Amino acid sequence: MLSQVRINGKWRDVGHVFLYPGFKNEYASFKKAAEDPTLKNWPALKSKMASMHDIALIELAEPIENVKPVPHTESRMKEERSRK
Repeated sequence: MLSQVRINGKWRDVGHVFLYPGFKNEYASFKKAAEDPTLKNWPALKSKMASMHDIALIELAEPIENVKPVPHTESRMKEERSRK
């Protein structure tokens, strides 16, 4: 799986990746349905893709002390949504 991530220009070792529960099953179902994509089955594929939770939490192997965290405030999230 994922062994390193690049943060602030430097590669960092990943200690653990926590996948969203059920993602592997959701992805396998989508992949099977996508083996034969057609206009007829596109609505089902689109629905499966929209309902997938493709998110993970990454734990680094070692703490980082020289990188300032990005603030995750409600106002920042609203600002990012308005850009889209």
